[in-house]
Amino acid sequence: MTTQRPADPQQLNLYTYVRNNPLRYNDPYGLDLYATGEEAERFKKDLEKATKLKLKLDTKTGKITIDGKLPKNMSDAAKQISKIIGDSQNTVRVDAIRDSSPHDYVGGRFNDNGSQTINYADFDQLSKGGKGGLDSPASTVHETTEAYAGLTEKGPGKTVLDFHKTGISYENMVRADRGLGARKSEVSNTFGNETSVSVDYTTHVEHYTLVQTGQGKFAIKDVKVEKKKQ
Repeated sequence: MTTQRPADPQQLNLYTYVRNNPLRYNDPYGLDLYATGEEAERFKKDLEKATKLKLKLDTKTGKITIDGKLPKNMSDAAKQISKIIGDSQNTVRVDAIRDSSPHDYVGGRFNDNGSQTINYADFDQLSKGGKGGLDSPASTVHETTEAYAGLTEKGPGKTVLDFHKTGISYENMVRADRGLGARKSEVSNTFGNETSVSVDYTTHVEHYTLVQTGQGKFAIKDVKVEKKKQ
């Protein structure tokens, strides 16, 4: 029982097939990447921007496939996304949403069992229209590869932090391809009902504050970007 599952009862039963909704979802071969939610199209487009792959989204099922042939010179991030789509043993499902109300995570939530939530309201707030620290396409790859790592890198002593680090490594590959500074570390300090967070990149530091609103939920405010002297 994790903190995420009471709000999403379909996650309580780890043996549930296609989230107890076989009329809408199906995965007979287990080799698919799925994106559902009101921002599923945004998710697909961000993956395309990050990897240069041409993708196709089935709006009825949420299934994402590679449209046409793979490009000859793929980046490592593109290779990993194509691997996730073609893996015959593991399925990743992303719930791509836009929720501006207080919630219990920032940007993305690791739900285990190949399930990941991406909140593009958070992504847009932290990127501040493309001028902030976060890069939406790179972070989309981060969340997708983190979910996949949770399926394929499980083992004794492995924790969510290990899967998170895998996501950061692929995020930084995309950031490098897009001419952006690498993400290095994150520090947070809590005072009363507010938590101050600083995310350190090679080119800048992003500062934001989380304000608790009760029941373990919080909202993002005061996003600031401090550029480093070159």
